[in-house]
Amino acid sequence: MKNILLLTAILLSQFNWAQIDIQIHWDDNPGVNYNGQTLNIDNEMNSMYVPMHCVNTSGVTLDIVFRRVILSSTATFSDQFCDNNFCFPCTGNDWTAPQSTNVANGDSTIMKPQFYFSTSGQASLRYYVINNLSSLIIDSVDVNINCTVGLADNQAANISEYPNPVRDVLNINVPNSLTSEMDFVLYRITGQEVYKSALTQGENKLNLEKLSAGIYFYTISSSLDVIKTKKLIIK
Repeated sequence: MKNILLLTAILLSQFNWAQIDIQIHWDDNPGVNYNGQTLNIDNEMNSMYVPMHCVNTSGVTLDIVFRRVILSSTATFSDQFCDNNFCFPCTGNDWTAPQSTNVANGDSTIMKPQFYFSTSGQASLRYYVINNLSSLIIDSVDVNINCTVGLADNQAANISEYPNPVRDVLNINVPNSLTSEMDFVLYRITGQEVYKSALTQGENKLNLEKLSAGIYFYTISSSLDVIKTKKLIIK
């Protein structure tokens, strides 16, 4: 019984110590520590991002990994996540960044989710900060988004990409009603950029024959916003 109590005390002390390793801050409300708290955000735009950063207060250098879990959603959206080094397209309800981020004591790293909504609704997500060496959760923050975007404003629905899977040429059709300059960027699953091309109105034919077969992710973006993030399979 004493051994059980001693083990419980050790685990609790480690858990409590871990909670102060990282301070999570929402840049729109500076000075407030959002560890274990919830950000409630109203959004009227198709695309948006949540500017956050976390500060290492552990006293030692930490190697951390970010994880994103969709708790619930009545909206349809795609998302990506950016740290100090990369922007990663997120997939599925439970996603973990494929690369870790090294943060020295006293330094910070951005933790910026970016969304593109194709329908209105509510989305609740949780972002974890995980110790890469021990796989233990250091802390987390919840983000609740109430999105009231109108379907008539949805640029993504007007842009078509085919075929998928693709072997050589990916076709992207941009309607004439969209006048903004746009870019297509293709990433490996690790977040490494491997291809980029400007898009014009009408039919765009992108030659991908030099890329090896596998799973990739791409973004279509204007000068201001990420319009679409999707998975692409190259055969």
